[in-house]
Amino acid sequence: MIDFGTVVPDTVLEAKFSILNTGSELLYLQRLKADCICTSAETDKAFASPGDSIIVTLKLNTKDKEGNTVVYATFMANTTTVLHKIRMRAKVQEESRKAL
Repeated sequence: MIDFGTVVPDTVLEAKFSILNTGSELLYLQRLKADCICTSAETDKAFASPGDSIIVTLKLNTKDKEGNTVVYATFMANTTTVLHKIRMRAKVQEESRKAL
């Protein structure tokens, strides 16, 4: 899980992490996707040799979000567990309301 904590509205939050191939075969990532148009998911490459890593970048746009926000990104890999789910959470502060 990636927890961005309390954030301001209308910002793009970014998290990067690496997936290390600790096995003896090539590690393949496939079908990396986010569950919402407010989220994007990218990798620096599709596979990693043993001992190498794949960098995953996730972005969450808080535009039009308020309060507790939870979104997911998923990917498939040639690992024992085929489907992997990453949860991103942020508490988006309410915009101050201007008095009329």
